[in-house]
Amino acid sequence: MMDIIVFKGTDNRSLLEQIERHRIQVWRDIVGEDIAHTRFAIDSFDLTSWHVVACSANAEIIGSARLIIASSPHNTPDLCSFGPYVPSIVYPAAFLNRLAVQPQHRHKGTTKLLNNKRHEIAFAQNAREIWVEARADRKPSLSQSGYECVGTSADESVVGDWLIFRMRIKEVRQTRELAATVET
Repeated sequence: MMDIIVFKGTDNRSLLEQIERHRIQVWRDIVGEDIAHTRFAIDSFDLTSWHVVACSANAEIIGSARLIIASSPHNTPDLCSFGPYVPSIVYPAAFLNRLAVQPQHRHKGTTKLLNNKRHEIAFAQNAREIWVEARADRKPSLSQSGYECVGTSADESVVGDWLIFRMRIKEVRQTRELAATVET
């Protein structure tokens, strides 16, 4: 049984600090201690972002994820990754990032749950597109969820093959509306 908590960073700084520890713990095994602290510690976007947290019955963080709604290129996060794509981004745009799921809870639906909740928020906030930077091994699941791969990440600070994905919300809404009419 999982509890889902959704909040803005300024609304719960204590939980935000727990998320920071969780993100660093999860990512240090993947990218190393220094990069985990550099890339996944609390940053200036955390206070104004939406956060989605999956907790166990005993209130331990199982997974966490962040959603940023950017209204213009000036408040686009992770320019080290998304910089080359800024001219093609349609604002307001949602950016899904800082996904961290404990290894023992992976492949059990936690990521899908966190992403679905972030999609709901992006739709409610009238984002026109959703952007994600993800490891190349996530391409099949992101493509199946309606994302298109638009290229490679410009960030070279993290080892591995990282890609940039985009979902156009208008197209997703039309597809979901069509599917709903077919089901009825």
